[in-house]
Amino acid sequence: MICIYSNQYREIADLFHASVHGLAHQAYTLEQIQAWCPDNPDYEKWKAQLEKTNPYLFIIDNSIAGFVELEKCGHIDRFYVHPQFARRGVATALLKHVFVVARSDGLKLLYTEASHLIKPLFENHGFKTIRRNVVSRNGIELDNWIMECTLG
Repeated sequence: MICIYSNQYREIADLFHASVHGLAHQAYTLEQIQAWCPDNPDYEKWKAQLEKTNPYLFIIDNSIAGFVELEKCGHIDRFYVHPQFARRGVATALLKHVFVVARSDGLKLLYTEASHLIKPLFENHGFKTIRRNVVSRNGIELDNWIMECTLG
């Protein structure tokens, strides 16, 4: 079931941590993972951010299995699935929901900065890679991919 954010900031912050630390080792070094997602999340910062973005949540058995943020301009920001629910269709369902919302809102373009892990999902749903992107987190460089999809 997909629903909209409703003050579950601690669960979402913890899911983000579990996802990065539990899945990203497949494509990123431990140093990069720690820079991307340090231990001990700042829950108040998460709360303030999530109140602005109102992410879509995928719920399984009363647990948040994944979440995605879609900005009004078509930018897909944070998009994470808990490792316990990985490879069970959660990310696909969330992305399909993003497409429905985007079309309903009259968006013509979706774009994102995709990690190495989620890049294939975006490609399978019509996103094209624009270029490699390098970001710095706590003095450590991480790369991802600028991707976009034109909505027809």
